[in-house]
Order: sequence, then structure tokens, then C-alpha cells
Amino acid sequence: MAPRTARADVVGKLAQAHLGTNRTDRALATLETALAEDPNALGVRTLLADLYRSGGSWEPLAKLLHEGAAHVEEQTAQFAYLRES
Repeated sequence: MAPRTARADVVGKLAQAHLGTNRTDRALATLETALAEDPNALGVRTLLADLYRSGGSWEPLAKLLHEGAAHVEEQTAQFAYLRES
């Protein structure tokens, strides 16, 4: 299994490839699965949040950000996640 950061990079590229072919559903599924496996994958969480925002998926975005606050160390980022959620 690839190290977490390498896996997160691959997942991000795969999600971007899905988006490039207008397969938002597959991009979302890829990111959601990866985040379930590694809740600390900040890049995956950020890309997923961007997709939720752009699609107007406010409830999943709020849940993602609220849960994500526990997985970031920087207090400013925690506040930003909680404020937006």
C-alpha cells in the first residue's frame, strides 16, 4: 500500500480525471471513499469540499467540515471549518 500522502495525491489526480470527463459522481465517490479510509487526508477533504460547494450540496459540505475540524491541527483552520459548517 502506498504511503498516505502518495495515495492522497493519486486519489486527487483520479478525481480530477473523472471531473475532466464530466463524471462528477465518480469523482465524489472516489474522494468520499478515500476520506473514509484516511480522515486526515487534507487535500482530499479540500477537493471534496470544493465539489460539494460547486454542486450546492450544503448538507454533505456541513458534515464534511464539521467532522474535518477534528482532523486539522491548526486552530485557525479548525475555526474556519466550524464557521462554514
